[in-house]
Amino acid sequence: MPVSKIIYFFYILSCILFLNCSHKEDDLGLLFGLALATNNGPCSPGSGNYNLGDDREPLSIELKYLGSYRNNHFQRSSLGSAATKTAYSPGRKRMFVADANRNRLQIISIADPKNPLDIETRGLGRYGDSPTSVDAKNGFVAVSVVQEVPQRSGRVAIFDELGVRITDFAVGSFPVDVKFSPDGCKLVIANKGEANNNYTWDPEGSITVVDLSQGFRVIESKVQTLNFRGFSKQTLIDKGVKLNGPFNPSPAQDLSPQTVAISEDSRIAWVSLQENNAIAIVDLVNGQIFDVQGLGYKSWASGEAFAGAGFDPTDRGNATDASASPRCAENEAGINCITIGNYNIKSMYQPFGLASFTREGRTFLLTANQGANRRFRTELDGFTSNRITYYDENVRIRDYCPGGELHSQFPIPASNPLCDTGAVNPLLDNQRLGRLRVVKDFAEPNPNNSSEFQNLYAFGARSISIRNPDLGLIWDSGSDIEQMLAGSKFSGDRPGVGITPFRTTSPSPFFNSGNEFMSIDSESVTSGPEPRGIAVGKIGNKVFSFTSLHTTGGVLGYDVTNVTNPIFQSYHNSRNGLIRAANGRLRDCPEIDSDGSYSFNGACYTTITTLEDTIAEVEVNRRAGDLGLDNIVFIPRNQSPINKDMILVTGQKSGSVGIYEIEVNQ
Repeated sequence: MPVSKIIYFFYILSCILFLNCSHKEDDLGLLFGLALATNNGPCSPGSGNYNLGDDREPLSIELKYLGSYRNNHFQRSSLGSAATKTAYSPGRKRMFVADANRNRLQIISIADPKNPLDIETRGLGRYGDSPTSVDAKNGFVAVSVVQEVPQRSGRVAIFDELGVRITDFAVGSFPVDVKFSPDGCKLVIANKGEANNNYTWDPEGSITVVDLSQGFRVIESKVQTLNFRGFSKQTLIDKGVKLNGPFNPSPAQDLSPQTVAISEDSRIAWVSLQENNAIAIVDLVNGQIFDVQGLGYKSWASGEAFAGAGFDPTDRGNATDASASPRCAENEAGINCITIGNYNIKSMYQPFGLASFTREGRTFLLTANQGANRRFRTELDGFTSNRITYYDENVRIRDYCPGGELHSQFPIPASNPLCDTGAVNPLLDNQRLGRLRVVKDFAEPNPNNSSEFQNLYAFGARSISIRNPDLGLIWDSGSDIEQMLAGSKFSGDRPGVGITPFRTTSPSPFFNSGNEFMSIDSESVTSGPEPRGIAVGKIGNKVFSFTSLHTTGGVLGYDVTNVTNPIFQSYHNSRNGLIRAANGRLRDCPEIDSDGSYSFNGACYTTITTLEDTIAEVEVNRRAGDLGLDNIVFIPRNQSPINKDMILVTGQKSGSVGIYEIEVNQ
C-alpha cells in the first residue's frame, strides 16, 4: 500500500476518534492532504471532457426531471446566494455545491440521483467570506472565495473529493469563476474586480492562470495573474468594447471578467466581460491575454438577421398588440399581455455563461446572452432617510422626455414628436418601448431626425449564440426563447418522421417572470428570460447545448451539431406557483389549468411572522422548485451514476440543484 494511503487511513481514524473533521480543519488535515498530492494532481495531458466510444445516433433528446437536492434555505441578499455554483466528480459520484449564504462547501452523493445524500460540509471561513464558484477535475475540487472586503485579493482553495484540504493561494480581486482545463493541467479564474458601493475603491479586473502540470507542490510559484493594462481605451472602444464606468476608470479597472470557457485542447480560454459586452481571449500556453473583442449589437428591426419575431419590451402590454402571442394575465400593474414584436432598437449581447466544443476539427464558442447593467446598491442616508444610488447606468427610454431624469441632460421639449403624448409613439408608449431600460451613457438624439434616438441599446440579447474562436457570430437563437415561453413556438409535433413531440412544461405562467415573484412579464423591461448558464455535451455523433434561464426558470436544449442551423429539442421548468417574497410573505398562486390557461390573484399572500419564518422557509424551499438558475454541469453517461447522460442545474435563489436525466431518442 502506498505511504500516502497509509497516512490517509490514520487521518480518517483520527477524524473519527478525535478531530470531528466534519466541522473543522487544522494543520494536520493540510499535512495529510499534501501527502496525497505528491502525484501530478488533476493533470492528465491529452484527456478531455467528452464521451468516448459512444456510437449512438440520436434523433432527438428530452429532459427528464428526476428531482432536486435542497439545502433548505433561500438566498438572502445580505448573505449571498444559497447555492452559487455546482460541480461533479465521477469517481465517487459526488457533487459539490458552493453555498455563499453559509460560507461553506457542500459535498453530496448522487449515487442515487433521486435521493441525494449529504456527505460532508466544509467551512470556508479560513479562506474568506463567501464562495463564488466551484469546479472539479480528476478527483480534485477548486473553490473561489471572496473576502469580507471583496475588493481585496480573493483566494482559491483546493480539496480532494473527500473534502480534505490540499492547498490554497491568492488570486485577483473578487474571483467569480474557476475552471479546470479539460486535461486538468491548468486552472483559470475570472477576477471581477468590482468597485465598492460608493465607488471609492475600484480594483482592476484580472484573469488568474495556474499551472498544475507538476501538481500542487510550490503552488504559489505557479500562479500567474494577468491584467489588462496593456490595452488602451481607444483601441478597445474601436473594437466595440463597452467602457463607460463612472469617474473615468482605466480600461483595466473598467473591464470586468465574469465566466470562463476553455477549448477542448486546453490551449485557449475565453473569459466573458459581461458588463463590457466583450470577451477576452487568453493564450494558456504562453500565459497572456491575447485579445479583447466587443461582441456587437443585435438589431430587433423586422427583417434583420436573427431578429426573428422580435422581443417583449414592456410589462404593460395591451391585447391589441398581443395578436402574435395572445397571452394575458393580471400582474401587480394590472392586466398585462405578452407582446412580442419587432422594433427599431438594438440589444447588447452581454453573455454570462460560455461553453466551448469541437466539431469536425473546428472549435466553436456557445454564449448565453443574459445581459447585465451596472448598478451599485442603494443605501439609506442616515440623516435624511433618503435612498442613495451611487451609480446606475440604466434608464427607461421615456426618461428623456419632460419629467424624466435625463430631461435636463437632453432637454427635448414636450412638443417634440419623440415626447408627444398625443400620438402613438413606440419610444414613449409604456405599452411598447417607453418602460424598456437602456444604457443611458450611450443614448443621444439623432442629429438628422429630432424625433429619433440613435445608440439606444438594451441589456442582453435574450438568446444563445454560436461564435467562431475569433468571436465572429455564426448563429443566434433570435426570438426563439421568448416565443417558446409565450407558447407560440415549439409546441406540438416535432418536424421529422419518427421523432417525438416537442417537450415543454406549460411555461406561460412564468413568461419573463422574476426568479422570486411569479409576476408575468415583470422582467420584460430589463433582460427578459435571462439565458445565463450554458453547458455542452457530446451524445453519440451529435452535440447538444443546455441553457438555464435565470429569471423565468427552466432549462432548454438545442442540437447544435449543425452550427448554422441548430434545432430546438426540449424545455423543462421545475418551478411552481409557491414562492417566498422578499418581504417575508408567501405567495401561493394557482396551478396551471388543464387546458394550459392560468390566472393570477394579486391577493394570494400568506403573511408569516419572524418566529415562523424558518419553518415556513423550509416548506417553501421544498415546494417552490429551482429558482434563480445559474451554471449547468453536463455528465456523460460513462461518468454518470445511472449510466445515462445527465445535467445538474444550480438554483441560486432556492438553494437547490436540479437533477435531470437526458432521454435519448434513437
